[in-house]
Amino acid sequence: MSKAFDLLKWGLTLGKDEQNFLGARWVPAFLRRVPERSKRKWALRVLDLSPHYFLFPNNPKYKGLSKDEYLEAIADDARISREKIRDSFLLSKLEDVGSLIDWGCGPGFMAKALSPHLKKITAVDISAGALACAEIINGADNIRYIVGDRKGLSTIKDGSADAVISFHLFQHLSDKIARIVLSNASSKLRSGGKLIVHVQTENDIWRTEEEWRSDESLKGRMKLRYGLNCFGRSQVDYQQMLGEAGFEVESFEDMSDLMRENSTELDGQVIVTAYKY
Repeated sequence: MSKAFDLLKWGLTLGKDEQNFLGARWVPAFLRRVPERSKRKWALRVLDLSPHYFLFPNNPKYKGLSKDEYLEAIADDARISREKIRDSFLLSKLEDVGSLIDWGCGPGFMAKALSPHLKKITAVDISAGALACAEIINGADNIRYIVGDRKGLSTIKDGSADAVISFHLFQHLSDKIARIVLSNASSKLRSGGKLIVHVQTENDIWRTEEEWRSDESLKGRMKLRYGLNCFGRSQVDYQQMLGEAGFEVESFEDMSDLMRENSTELDGQVIVTAYKY
C-alpha cells in the first residue's frame, strides 16, 4: 500500500515533463499563499512529497522526532553534505570562477553552500515547485533561481558563465534529455569554461536506461513513468555525450577518492571535469 501511495503522491506533484517532481502548478501557487512565518515549515513538507530529497525516514538517528523535527534534521544533513563536498574538492575546482550555473539545483542546498564564495550563482531546475522551496529555504542575495525551460534559459546570456556544475541530476535523465541539458549548458558557458558533473556509472544496482525500458511489467512501467528514474551509464557513454555537446573531458574521478571516504554509498559515483572547446 505504501508503494502505491508513493506513486499516487508523486503523480499528483508531477509537472508536464519527465521527472518533473513538484512541477505541478499548484505547488508554487500553494507556497505563495502560505503565511511568511510558516513558509519554511511548509516548504520542507512539500519537498517531502518528492522521491528526490528526503529519502531515509527510517534511519535510527531520526527516531523519536516529530515529522517537522525530522524534516529540519534531514534538511540540516543535506546542508552539511553539500558543505562537505564544497570543502573536500569543489571549491578548489572553482578557483577564478565568478559566474556559476548550478544545473539541476533542486531545493538549492549546493547553491547556498557555494554562495559565500562566488560572486554570482544562477540555479536552474525544471521544477517550479522545487525552486519555490529553494527560494524559501536556501535564498541568498547572489543566487537567482530560474526554471530550466526555454523562457527561463533565455534570461541567461549565451557564453556568460565561467562554470557549470551539476550534482545528482544526470542519473535521473534519459539519454535524450541528458543530451539536451549538456547542449544548453554548453551554450551558456564561455569558451574555455568549466563543466563539473556528478554522475553514477552502471553497476549491479544502477541499471541502464535500456534495461529499465525493457521491463514491461506493470511495476516497471509505473516506476518508469511516476517514480524516480535511476540510470547508470559507462564512462564511455559520458565521454561521447560530452564530446557531442562540445566538451573536452579532462578527468573522471571517483567520488570516494575526492571525499576521502571508503563508503559503499559512493560506489560508482564519479566527478567528471570537462572544458568547452
